[in-house]
Amino acid sequence: MFRKLGIFLIAIGALAMVLHALGIRFPSLKWFFSVGETFGWVSCSILILAGLAMVLFAPKDFRLSPQAKRQLHRFHSIKRGWWSLLALGFLVLLALLDNLIVGNRALIVSFDGKLTFPAFVDAIPATEFGEEGDGEPNYRALKEKFREEDAGNWVILPPVPWNPTLDSDAEQRATLIVGEDGIARIEGSGEPYSGLASTFYADSPETKRQEARYRRGLLDGPMEGWDRAGNSVEKAVWEQGEEVSREIVDPAKLADLESAEITLLTVVRYPPVPPSFKDKHFLGTDTSGNDIL
Repeated sequence: MFRKLGIFLIAIGALAMVLHALGIRFPSLKWFFSVGETFGWVSCSILILAGLAMVLFAPKDFRLSPQAKRQLHRFHSIKRGWWSLLALGFLVLLALLDNLIVGNRALIVSFDGKLTFPAFVDAIPATEFGEEGDGEPNYRALKEKFREEDAGNWVILPPVPWNPTLDSDAEQRATLIVGEDGIARIEGSGEPYSGLASTFYADSPETKRQEARYRRGLLDGPMEGWDRAGNSVEKAVWEQGEEVSREIVDPAKLADLESAEITLLTVVRYPPVPPSFKDKHFLGTDTSGNDIL
């Protein structure tokens, strides 16, 4: 048992050294050198020496005592404890995968026929992928850009494409769908929506075209519309899905806007936000916008 543990320690220390020397930042093994260059070499050397000591000097005929065997057997018979241990072990192994599971660096990027692996190397400048600037690209935005260009380039991101800290979206947007029953629900949700919803100009996603209030899935409350400059052009009041009053502030501008291309009804949500599989915030975000997962 001690010999196997010693071999394991030697393998970990040696592998961490070799991968670092090759410039490969493998999950968990890169930790030694992330603290510092000197710390990395010293700590890996200590692991190797400790492993060698175990292999050379540890007793070869180590066996558990009968009492220890009985205690292990008894623990194994306690199903809740045993399955809890297995679950904890699985979570530890999952955590060791590090940025393969959670991180904002792409696992693989294919650009102009060349494959790169940003998650396993030091920072790659955006210019390597046709972007501007010497800093790292936003791989989430790069993935969307490649998808829109449809030029054969692609990006594979981790299942949770966000860094645990200092990486958040200022807001999240969800599409509001009005069903055949006339009830508005957030896409993917079965609950009638209550709150504000907006449409935006398609060519200027930050500029609102209209905003209205919904209660229990129905228009209920004030509605207002604006031109591209933010000037009010229309107002209305709704009650339980019925329009009770309407005011045209600027008929000429409103007529010009009738042909403007706008987005679908959109709900803008600010941190903290609930879990969202669409935005890959599987457990939602905290008040700072950081992913809880």
